Amino acid sequence: MSKLAQPPPKFTHSEWIISNQLKYATSEGERIAAERLIDESVRAIEDTHKVTKLVQKDVSKKLQQRVDEMKYWETEAENYLETIKDEIGRLVAFRSRIEKSLEACGEPLHIAQQCLAARQRRRGIDLVHDDVERELIKEVEVIQGVMILMQRTKEQADEQLRLNRKVKYNLEKDIKDKSTSIAIDNHNVEVIQGVMILMQRTKEQADEQLRLNRKVKYNLEKDIKDKSTSIAIDNHNVELTDLSKGNSFKVGVTKVCPNSTSREEWMDFTNTNIWEAEKQRQNSKAMRTVVDGLLQATTNDMKRQKETTDTAFERRIAETRDSKEKLEEHLRRVKKEITEMEDNITRLLKGIADKEAGLKLCHTRLENRSFRPGIELTRDPAQYRLIEESIIIGQAIDTLQERLATSRCSLIGLDRKRVELEEELAIKANTLFIDEVECMEGMRKSISFHAY
Repeated sequence: MSKLAQPPPKFTHSEWIISNQLKYATSEGERIAAERLIDESVRAIEDTHKVTKLVQKDVSKKLQQRVDEMKYWETEAENYLETIKDEIGRLVAFRSRIEKSLEACGEPLHIAQQCLAARQRRRGIDLVHDDVERELIKEVEVIQGVMILMQRTKEQADEQLRLNRKVKYNLEKDIKDKSTSIAIDNHNVEVIQGVMILMQRTKEQADEQLRLNRKVKYNLEKDIKDKSTSIAIDNHNVELTDLSKGNSFKVGVTKVCPNSTSREEWMDFTNTNIWEAEKQRQNSKAMRTVVDGLLQATTNDMKRQKETTDTAFERRIAETRDSKEKLEEHLRRVKKEITEMEDNITRLLKGIADKEAGLKLCHTRLENRSFRPGIELTRDPAQYRLIEESIIIGQAIDTLQERLATSRCSLIGLDRKRVELEEELAIKANTLFIDEVECMEGMRKSISFHAY
């Protein structure tokens, strides 16, 4: 128990001196090494600061140049985007004109076909393949050809519109990517400037720290024997570190991304978009010129064909009306002749009746004279005259009967001709109604062609 309570063994004075000298020597070596390391650190800080500042300045310059370059191409892309948007709007308007023209062609085509169908209702000799029918058939063919051509042009316009919208999408995507890249590089420029400011502040802090270290060095040299002070100062030096708020090391930032593009590829991509936009704009402009010329040409063709058909209609209507008027004049004359022939037959009948009365009188007289007695039954002049009268009156009656038969045959012929003329007039009236009323004044009056 007494052994356990014994104090720890004590060192000798020589051991204490040796220990102190050893610590002095060790401390001096560490001090010299620390001083050398501090000087080297200061030089390294200054050298790396200069190099970093130069590199960051060059990076900032190149980033700014890159931002300016991207802004230029972004402006070019935006200009072409506005151009292609304007071209899309114009092409949509031209496509709308084509659609309206196609829709407008439906009514004239229907009317021309209706006119052809209506003219099939002509009767008799008027059912003829005349100029009007030929022009109507030609008008139907012209309108159908125009509609086919417009449909093809509309399909081409739709394809061109699709290509324009594709270019518009590519330009919008390119502009969006460039805006993002510009924002990123602008941010990087700001970050680098901020880093430079932060590094400047850090350098000032390092200078201040160096001053403090030198002060510590002075204190260490002065109070080398004061171990507690030396330990406190060394601990303080350990706690003093160069830290920058917000900065940190990133792993792999210096590696090239596998999906990144070279500057030449980037330039080619933008140039390709702009070239494609210009190409499609020119194609779209040419398409609008074709559409405009097509609409004007087809409208003129259809107008010209309509005018030709209308002229044929007018000429045919005039011919039909002239023929109808002549037929009406002939019918009037035939009717007049029929009336006169009927009067003639009435007169002939009256004349025959009158002659028969005279013949009866003559026969009665002859019969009465045949009853004369004896020698009185002589052939005297009166007897001969009565016989002659009977013959003359009989011949007159035969002549009148012959005239009556001829007149009745003529009346039948005239009546037949009247019926034929009336039927022909009905045919002409039907033809005039179809051509003039139904076709010209009815259906064809509403035909109108516009270039839209």
